Amino acid sequence: NGDLLAVKSTTRAGGRRDYSTIVFDMEGQQVAELWDGEGVSVEPMMFSPVANDTRLLATTTGLGGHRPIIYNVTTNERRELAGLQLAGEIDPLDWSRDGQRILLRQTYQAQTHLHIYDLKNDTAHPLAHPVGTISGKRGVFTGGLSATYFSPIDTVWAQWTDSATPATLLELDAESEEQWKTKLSISNAPAGQPERSITFTSTDGTPVQGWLSVPSGEPPFPTIINLHGGPHDHVMTGFDPFGQVWVDHGFAHFSINYRGSTGFGQPFQQQIVGNIGHWELEDMRAARNWLIEKGMAKSDEIVLSGGSYGGYLVILALVRQPQLWRAGIASAAVVDWAMNYVDCGEATRGLTRSLFGGTPDELPTPYRLASPIHDAEKLSSPLLIFQAENDSRATPRQMRQFQAKMQQLDKPVQFSWLGSGHDMGSVAMFQAQLVEKLQFIQHVFAS
Repeated sequence: NGDLLAVKSTTRAGGRRDYSTIVFDMEGQQVAELWDGEGVSVEPMMFSPVANDTRLLATTTGLGGHRPIIYNVTTNERRELAGLQLAGEIDPLDWSRDGQRILLRQTYQAQTHLHIYDLKNDTAHPLAHPVGTISGKRGVFTGGLSATYFSPIDTVWAQWTDSATPATLLELDAESEEQWKTKLSISNAPAGQPERSITFTSTDGTPVQGWLSVPSGEPPFPTIINLHGGPHDHVMTGFDPFGQVWVDHGFAHFSINYRGSTGFGQPFQQQIVGNIGHWELEDMRAARNWLIEKGMAKSDEIVLSGGSYGGYLVILALVRQPQLWRAGIASAAVVDWAMNYVDCGEATRGLTRSLFGGTPDELPTPYRLASPIHDAEKLSSPLLIFQAENDSRATPRQMRQFQAKMQQLDKPVQFSWLGSGHDMGSVAMFQAQLVEKLQFIQHVFAS
C-alpha cells in the first residue's frame, strides 16, 4: 500500500557485508526487524502485491546459501518454504498477483532453473525452458523489478540467453512443465560460438567448474582464461560479446568459477576468507594444467584476463606464478589492499573486512601478503592494466604507486587510465578497450 519500507542494514554485522532487514513506516519509525544472527544475511525482496497484505518476501543465508522466507511485518510471523527440496541457491523473483505462488530461480553448478512454489499446499514444480541462463537481476531497465517475473496474464516472462544467443524474452506457461515460446528476440544479432561446461580437479582435489568456448579449427589454440569479479559471484552460460571477440580472433575462451565463487556451496565460497588469493591461484594453475593435458592450449600461449577482483587475481598470478602465464590483462584491480582500504568507500571496506577477517591495522601481515605491489619485482610477463580515475572500489592512488614502481623496475606493464568509475564507462569505451586489448595481445604473440 506504499506505507511500509523494507531496507537491508549492516548495523547488526558491525560494518561487514552481512545484513539484517529493517522495516519502517512512512513516519520513519522502525516497526520490525528480521535478523538471523551473526554471519548471516537477511535481505528484503518485495512485499506481497495483495492490498493490506504485509507479508514480505526475503532471503536468508542461514539455511545454507540464499533461501526464500516470508515474514509478516504486522504479526511477526515467519514462514520457511518447507516443501522446497532443491539444491543450490534459491532466489525468489516475484509473487503471483493473488499472493499465493512465488516464482523461484534455482542456481546450482552454474546452471539456472525456474520453479513455481504453491503456498497453499507447500509444493514446487519446475517450469519448462531451454537450457541456458535465466536472468534474475534487477536494475533501471526493469524498473527495479526482476528481469523474470509473472506477466499480467499469469504466465511467466523470462529473460533467457545462452552462449550463442543474445538476450531473448520467453513466455512460459506457469501451470505446465512442457510449454514455452519466444516472446521477443533480437533476430539480426550475430550468433556466438557455443560453450560447454568443463569440470577439472584443482591441486587439492576440489572440483572446479568453468565454461569453454573454442574457435573453428583444431586445437591447440591460444587461450584466454577469464576471471570474474566479486569474488562472491559466478559465471553462467550466456551470450558474452566480449568473450566472443576473442573466439572470433582465434582464441579459446575459458571462464572459470574459482574458489570463492557462489553457487557451489558455502564451503567452496568461504574457503578463501582469511587467505585470499591462495586457492584462487591454485584453481587457475589447475585450469592451465587441464588445458595443456587435454591438448587445448600450449603451455606458452595462455593469457589471463579479468576485471575487479578478477583483475586483482590476474596481477597477483603474474607476480606469484610468473613462469605460468604468457601475459595478463587486468581492469579495475586492487594491488595494495591496505592503501585501498584507506581510500575506498564504506561498502568496499565492509567487503574487505569480511574477506580478511579484520582491518589492515588488525591484520597487517595478511593484507601485505595478499597485495601484488609487494612482489612487483617478480613480474616478467607483459601486463596491460585499465584503471579508472574515479573508482571508489579499486582506488587510483594505490595503482599510481604500482605504476611508479613498475616504471622504476622497468617492467613490461602498459597502463590505460580512464575518466570513469569502477564500471569502466560506456559502450564506446568498452569497444575502445577491446581494440586496445587485441592490439596488446597481438603484439605479445608477435614478439
